Formats: sequence, structure tokens, C-alpha cells
Amino acid sequence: MLHAQNTLSKLRFEEILHELSNLQLADLEQFVQKATQLLEQRRLPQFSNREEELIYQIKNNGPSKAFWKEYDILAAKLEQETIDDKERLLFLEQVEISEKWSVERLKLILELSQLWECSAEDVLKRLNIKPRVKKYA
Repeated sequence: MLHAQNTLSKLRFEEILHELSNLQLADLEQFVQKATQLLEQRRLPQFSNREEELIYQIKNNGPSKAFWKEYDILAAKLEQETIDDKERLLFLEQVEISEKWSVERLKLILELSQLWECSAEDVLKRLNIKPRVKKYA
């Protein structure tokens, strides 16, 4: 029975690939984008309650270390007045990203503070979250 299921799955997979090969480029790109989103959703951990999910999001979502490294380099250049126009535009984009992330994170912290019936400061202490230190390269 398992062999039959594997064969059926492989056959369906081949049919899907065949159909994808016939798509126009724009449609194929849209399919890949949606399939990638689906894959990312499936890779997310499953939580038993909202509290666990909030803690995970607060601690793990946000810009990467590479993002912050580049951010710090550009911030230092801005402070030293050695930043060029291209870098200035990139830095402004990064500032916007970091601000949006900060707002989203604050919303999550506030929601968790309501669940725990404590202040946002207490949430930060319990999760051992400290303000980001300027590292200007």
C-alpha cells in the first residue's frame, strides 16, 4: 500500500512539473512566490498557545545580523559625514525597516504584557531583552 502511495505521489509530482513547464514566465514566477510562502509557513514552529507564539516572535523575528552590521556601518558613515548618496538612500531604507520591526515587536510585547497582566518593562525583564547597543563599526 505504501509503495502504491509513493508511486501515486511521484506521478502527481511529475504531472505538476509538466504543467509548470507550460506556464508563461510571469505565471511561473507568481507560482514560485506563492509556493515559497507556503513552504515558509509550514516551516514555522507550531505553538500550543498564543503565549508561546508571542515569545517566539518577540525573540526571533526581526532583521538579520547581516542587516544590523550593514546598518551600523552606514550609521557610522552618516555620523562621520562620509556617507555617499547611494549609501544614504540604503540607510534610509534600513531605518524604515528597523522602525517597522520595532513597532511590530512593541505590539507583540504589549500583547504579551496583557496576557501576563504586567507592564511591558516586566516582559522585557522576564525575557531578558535589552535595548540594542549602537555598534557603529
